[in-house]
Amino acid sequence: MSSKHQSPRQSLNASPLPEPKPTKSIVASKVPTNADANVIIKDLRHNYLGVEQVTRLYDKDGKVNSNVRIDFTSIKLANAALSKGYVLIDGKQCPVRTYQPPFCHRCHTEGHYASNCSQKPLTEQRLRDLFQQQQQ
Repeated sequence: MSSKHQSPRQSLNASPLPEPKPTKSIVASKVPTNADANVIIKDLRHNYLGVEQVTRLYDKDGKVNSNVRIDFTSIKLANAALSKGYVLIDGKQCPVRTYQPPFCHRCHTEGHYASNCSQKPLTEQRLRDLFQQQQQ
């Protein structure tokens, strides 16, 4: 069997992670950090249909970085902006990509990372405790 062709079983098990869901949000990068959020949203609403909200993104230390999240009213409008590969902000082309929300690998839900998860980590002691609770 050549490497180009996979058996049905191999193709089913090829990717353990689910496909990313379509999103109404995109991320624009290389946006000047000193640009005012009101100017950014006004500029985007002037140039693109369906811009709902613009949110500045921050790094792990809480500092403003050069990325902004742009929420659209529909997936179709977000995809239209993505198809160009950039958005115009203050006359400059800012590259865009799809927005991927934070994903917790502990509880397998979106919206936060494992470091901020409210579920307790599964240690050996906790596993024994859970097993004992099930036996009772």
